[in-house]
Amino acid sequence: MRIPDNKIEEIKQAIDIVELISQYVTLKRRGKSYVGLCPFHNEKTPSFNVDPDRGFYHCFGCGAGGNVFTFLMEMEKVGFPDAVQTLAKKAGIDIQLTEQDDKAAKQAEILYRTNKIAAGFFEECLYSTKAGARALSYMEGRGYTLEVLKKFRVGYAPNRWDGLVLKAKKERMPLSHLLEAGLVSKSRKNDSVYDRFRGRIMFPICTPSGRVVGFGGRIIEDKPGTPKYLNSPETIVYRKSRLLYGLFQSKEGIRKHDRVVVVEGYTDVMRMHQHGLDNVVASSGTAFTKEQAAILRRYTHMVTLLFDGDSAGLKAALRGADILIKADLDVSIATLPAGSDPDSFLIRESAESLKKHLGNAKTFFDFYFDRMEKQGRLETPKQKSSAISAILDKFAPLVNYQERMLLIKDISEKMGVDEKPYFRKYAHSVPKGDPSGHVDPQHHSRTITAEEGLLQCLLFGSSLLRRKIFTLLPSGRIESEAVRSIVGTIQSVYKNRPDFTVEEIIDKLAEKKGEASLVTGLAGNSDTMPDIADQYALDCLLTLNDVRRKKDTEKIRQEILQIQAQSRPVDDLLRKFSDLKTQVRNERDRLIADWDGFKE
Repeated sequence: MRIPDNKIEEIKQAIDIVELISQYVTLKRRGKSYVGLCPFHNEKTPSFNVDPDRGFYHCFGCGAGGNVFTFLMEMEKVGFPDAVQTLAKKAGIDIQLTEQDDKAAKQAEILYRTNKIAAGFFEECLYSTKAGARALSYMEGRGYTLEVLKKFRVGYAPNRWDGLVLKAKKERMPLSHLLEAGLVSKSRKNDSVYDRFRGRIMFPICTPSGRVVGFGGRIIEDKPGTPKYLNSPETIVYRKSRLLYGLFQSKEGIRKHDRVVVVEGYTDVMRMHQHGLDNVVASSGTAFTKEQAAILRRYTHMVTLLFDGDSAGLKAALRGADILIKADLDVSIATLPAGSDPDSFLIRESAESLKKHLGNAKTFFDFYFDRMEKQGRLETPKQKSSAISAILDKFAPLVNYQERMLLIKDISEKMGVDEKPYFRKYAHSVPKGDPSGHVDPQHHSRTITAEEGLLQCLLFGSSLLRRKIFTLLPSGRIESEAVRSIVGTIQSVYKNRPDFTVEEIIDKLAEKKGEASLVTGLAGNSDTMPDIADQYALDCLLTLNDVRRKKDTEKIRQEILQIQAQSRPVDDLLRKFSDLKTQVRNERDRLIADWDGFKE
């Protein structure tokens, strides 16, 4: 949904950031700012600062930062449009959407309303009809309490062709809305419609904020040729790849425990909640997607997969483990006895017994190698080497340098093999298509310092300094994706307003909390900006130039060593090496001359 920039600015100006944050954090005035304990990480000494004049906050402990929209997004775990809508309502401001956005928004609202009415109808059938009484007896016979059934809004679709159709007519709802939501199907014989879900226990699927977007329906008695589960088709509000069952009911528990447990089915989630385990969601037996990983990361970095060790759900989850790890999530695996899922396990055992299994969860990599060992695939040195290479080929590029070194060390120790060959092969491993490369920590540190230094100059320097940087910054020199994105945002704002303020940039980055946090961190330390900003900016540019060329010369140097070891001539490479070093000096001299001679 595209919300006009002028409305976003109007809302931001109407909201008192101190008043908003004070609803969640106890703030005390300190000079021109306010301080308190950060709501995003545990701390005893306040490091969370709110600047009411510039309209942003920043935590010097965990690095979180942003404006009123960013704060609400993080606290309530909602998207940018929802945060804007909420604050607009609070400020009494009407948001006018473009014609296209207005059409999409209205279509989404129709689907939300349609699913809401359907959920209410299914609940009414479960608790207030004779046919529903049988379904309720079935669920209670399986040990589910009324409390947990109502918590998850479980309902019943009557075993008739027109139950929901008649409800829609009573509510004066067009049948086209039911068709669009996938709640009815069209007859092949004529234009009439009939209920898609019949004779099924209904499990509403909700967004993290609790809006019903779809359903999963389970038959009470298994029948040949009839699918046990039937799900809503995807719509503009129901995308399976972007949802996790039970997140709405579990999000507070996930925050409290700082961990999410992922299971396979709806009833697993409900049974665990009934036994006091309230930090659980269901993957519904599919491999993880980037969108789901990003959603989980809003609430915690700790993910435990809990499945039957031989289940199809676990295999699907393992296939998606690289998505979770790439999203910087800490993944562990807990398994139950063969043939058990959390639902059946808790019927036979206790919550304490299940907690013990969760407590014995293994890291993803330990679990992976244990499985291979049990399958007899780690008996020979060759098998061990193949297994280590397989895991490092896939996962080494997904983690940073330090984590990669620890991963290689841990795996090598576990396998009882020498770690040195793997250090040499995978230390600088990068994903395919990643042009930036991963380098040693010293190079990484110099690059970050120089890139953030340039960012600081762009944020707080004069319009002339900004123009010099944009003109003379070599293309592709910035390695950090976050810094590159921020610089792009600054450049787009600069074209219209060369004298922009840092607050304007923070507003533009409100939807990207990581980038907003980086900018607020630099803004909070703006008093450390060097007095000689012009020379500082040049030094940063020269550093990026030196580091980039150093990587090129190092690559050639390694090639020379390899060829020398094979007693082959290296004349061509030596000339190339010498030419490159000359090129580095010339580029450096040319950059200094262009900088000093720059004319506005």
